[in-house]
Amino acid sequence: MTKKSDEFEKLNARIRSLVMGSEASVEWNGKIPDPDSPKDLRQIDVLITTADGRRIAVECRDRSGIQTVMWIEELAGRKESLGLDGMIAVAMNGFRPLAAKKAARFGIALYDFKALTNTQIASWSGASFVRTRFLQFNRLDIVATMAKGMTMSLPLSPSFECAGKDGYHAVMAQIRESLDPAQVPTTGRVTFDPSYFAVEGITPLRLAAQYDVAHVDQKATCTTVLMHDRPGLAIALRDVSVEHFDHSVRELISHNGNVHLMIDVERIVSPSNSILDQITIECPTQTSLKQYELVGSRRLVAPLNTVALAVTDTTV
Repeated sequence: MTKKSDEFEKLNARIRSLVMGSEASVEWNGKIPDPDSPKDLRQIDVLITTADGRRIAVECRDRSGIQTVMWIEELAGRKESLGLDGMIAVAMNGFRPLAAKKAARFGIALYDFKALTNTQIASWSGASFVRTRFLQFNRLDIVATMAKGMTMSLPLSPSFECAGKDGYHAVMAQIRESLDPAQVPTTGRVTFDPSYFAVEGITPLRLAAQYDVAHVDQKATCTTVLMHDRPGLAIALRDVSVEHFDHSVRELISHNGNVHLMIDVERIVSPSNSILDQITIECPTQTSLKQYELVGSRRLVAPLNTVALAVTDTTV
C-alpha cells in the first residue's frame, strides 16, 4: 500500500460515511474473518456495516488508467469468497464498457470521479467560500508588576508563561475573547488574573496590557473540485462534490445539504503579530455540518515584533 492509495481509500471512507449517515458504520482498512478460516482476517479498503448487519466492501483504485474487466472479475470472486452482502468499486478515472457490463451482472456498484477544469470551477454554482480571519496586534504592551525587589534577579528577556505555556499567546487569546468583533479595529486596556501567569517562574502581583488591534482576512482559493457518482452521469447531476483549497480547509465534501469538513491548521500561515480569530465557510445552499476533522498542530505560531513585556516593581 502507498500513501496515495491510503489517502484515496480514506477519502472514499469519508464520502461513504457522509452518504450513509446514521444508517451504517464505515471503517477504513476494515478486517473481517475469512469464512473458511475465521482466525485469518481479510482486509477491506472500506467496510460498511449496516444497522441490520449487512457487510458491504468498498474497493478503491486511484490509478491513471481506466479500470478493466479483470479487476471487476477479481472483485466478483472476492465478494463470493468472503460472503459479502455487497461490493462497491471506486476508480478515480472510471471503467471500460465491458467492466461496467460485468459489474452489472455480478451486482457490483461502480463509482468514479470527474474533475472540474479551472474554468468550470470559476463558474460552478456549488462553490463554497472560505475565509480565515486573524486578530492582528499593531501594538501590545504587557506590564507585569512584581513584588518589590524581585526584578533585580530577572534576566533582560525573562520568560513569560501562562499555566506552563506561552504567556504572550494567552494574553492575545484573552483579549480576542473579550472583544466584540463588530467593534474591531479598536484600542483598549485589559487586566488579567495574575495567578495564572509567571515571569521567569515567579507569579506577578498584577498583570495588565494595552492593545491596538485590527482584523486581517485571508480568502482561500479553491484549487480542485471532484464530482463523485455513477460512471457516465453528467457532472451537473452528480450529488457528491469534493472541494480542496489552498489553505485552511483541506477538504470539503458535500452531499444533499450535508458536509464533511477537514481543517488543516498547518496550512494556515499567520500574519505577524496575530492570532487566529475564526474560519468562515459559506456554502451556496442550506447546509448541515455532519462531520469535521482538525489535522495538524492546534496552535499557530506567528512572529511577534509589536509585542512588549515590561516588568516593574510594586511601590506598595
